[in-house]
Amino acid sequence: MSTAIPLVLKSQRACTFCRERKQSCDKSLPKCSRCDLKKRHCDYTLNTFFPRSETTSHNLHRVLGPIVTLREPCGCLEIDEESETAQSHGIYAARLFRSVIDAELDGFRGIVDRYLQTVQRWLPILSKEALEHAAKEPRDHYPSCLDTHACLLFLAMRLVSQGRCSSFIHDAGENRLYLTTRRLFILFQDERQWPLSLLQAGILIATYECGHGLARQSYLTLSSCVAMARLLRIDQDLASQLNVGAEDAPDPKVLCWSAIVIIDRLIALASLDDIFPLLVPPPPDSSFETSLECLQTRLVAAKTYEKNHWSFESTAAAAEMIGEALTFASNSSRVPIHRLDLVKSRTDKLVAALLEISQIAPLLTCEVAPLSISAVAAVRLRCATSGEERFISCRATEELQSTFEMKLDEIRMSPDYAAGLKINRISLLVLCSMFRSVLHLIRYFHHELLESDLRKIKSCLLAFREHWSLGDLYLKELDEIQALPKRQ
Repeated sequence: MSTAIPLVLKSQRACTFCRERKQSCDKSLPKCSRCDLKKRHCDYTLNTFFPRSETTSHNLHRVLGPIVTLREPCGCLEIDEESETAQSHGIYAARLFRSVIDAELDGFRGIVDRYLQTVQRWLPILSKEALEHAAKEPRDHYPSCLDTHACLLFLAMRLVSQGRCSSFIHDAGENRLYLTTRRLFILFQDERQWPLSLLQAGILIATYECGHGLARQSYLTLSSCVAMARLLRIDQDLASQLNVGAEDAPDPKVLCWSAIVIIDRLIALASLDDIFPLLVPPPPDSSFETSLECLQTRLVAAKTYEKNHWSFESTAAAAEMIGEALTFASNSSRVPIHRLDLVKSRTDKLVAALLEISQIAPLLTCEVAPLSISAVAAVRLRCATSGEERFISCRATEELQSTFEMKLDEIRMSPDYAAGLKINRISLLVLCSMFRSVLHLIRYFHHELLESDLRKIKSCLLAFREHWSLGDLYLKELDEIQALPKRQ
């Protein structure tokens, strides 16, 4: 009599049907018992994409119902908190995206148009042509024509371009769309594959957090993006990228890494009171002169060839170069005192080169110049407050003050600012750099500023806060500075 035990093969994971419904699965091969009983196809491949059948997509949305409602009168989105529990995050992302589209008056076309008119102008990490092509799809095709990572990316686009609550009632950090999108981004990181769209979504989420004063959350989100970029091997030597030919199309991977560098420096500028180590270290000393020369050449060439992405990549290269200056500004003990003179001279040299270029191409330096100037202001303020005033000359300080007044007037005179205070069209990098620098100057020169100057600055900050909550923090800091006793 045979006593052999029959061999039963098991899968290492639950089947797709059981996993998406969070049901128990016996993992039997070739079919689990649940699928075998129902005479259903059983699939054990790791697939979190939403079904691409338009009928399936429509039926799922119709059966489960919408999970997003539009709040009145502020226009914020309200998300059903109980809706996420019964589905995998892939299915939920697609369902949430479809509900957001249905809640929008202009549908997906409205999301894309608003994004292209605002964030894409100063953070060009997405293909404009691809977005416009996707927006032409019939309304009922969403989200069946997209994978779940693309759904997450479009949710991040809606998030970062929507601005803050128009009634100032709902806090940006408690925004339901933000909290849900961020949670989905974290869940998607546990998957085996990381497409570029997942990294792009993370960059947009970090930008939203930084612009609304959520410095710690932004730092954590961007740290995930940096790790993802390095594992995907897209962290780039920006100086070498500035030498590519004039006919080369923008590389989305280079644009993503450029955005990471810029946001890393933006977080440092926006929150100098919090000590966050830079996620992207500055380039080695030996490459500074080469990087500066490439930067100057690239900016001039960008004007000749009308390559806007070159200006963006050049801004990232300059952001990389001011890394050590921002490190000193946030915590002077991190930079040895014998390097301070070198850090200051290099930052001054970078600003001088950019101001020279701005004489022939002002639009191309409207981002990179304020960023570099703000680093100079931060270094000088740190020198003044840490007893290292010997590194600051009176002439240099006067030049810095006049430069800032000029740049602040440029913001006020820009077409986007003048046309109904469309502050959301102006680069967050420019706004953050300029206002952070102006606050440094006010703190240092507040006894010399006229009331008319302060009113002008405050009016600009009030416009800034209409779209970005970070403006509230700057206004609070301005009030604190004005309350300080004036120096005699």
